[in-house]
Amino acid sequence: MTMLCAGVTMAQKTVAKKQAIQKIEKIVPPEAVLNAFAQKYMADAVVEWSKKANGNFVAAVEQNSSKQFAEFNAEGKWLSTQTKLTADQLSEAAQTKLKEQYAEMQIAEVKKIEREGISAFYKVTLTKDKETKTVYINDAGFISS
Repeated sequence: MTMLCAGVTMAQKTVAKKQAIQKIEKIVPPEAVLNAFAQKYMADAVVEWSKKANGNFVAAVEQNSSKQFAEFNAEGKWLSTQTKLTADQLSEAAQTKLKEQYAEMQIAEVKKIEREGISAFYKVTLTKDKETKTVYINDAGFISS
């Protein structure tokens, strides 16, 4: 009988843990962040908010058929936006430069990174077999790794 009770108790604990994992708290950013977001993005954009360990808020946005991640500090200042792209969305100069310097590698992922005060650039992840390389490139084809 003791074994049966122990088994039932363990099963109940397992179910409780699974339910606790599913109950993820919904993040609601401060009003300043919501206002800054509304000024920069479409009001009807689908948004899922998360909060980073440093206190910044990140909005995951589906806009113009692409996934964007916009980061704001707690005061509502926009810090950066990362947009997932396909390789063919890179500029012609960037595509040409990547093909010249990394002809043996395939483009696995492209993210456009925008920050205040600097020109947009791209974070490109390249792969070949088990090798992975990340490079940063701008529209003119200048590469930094």
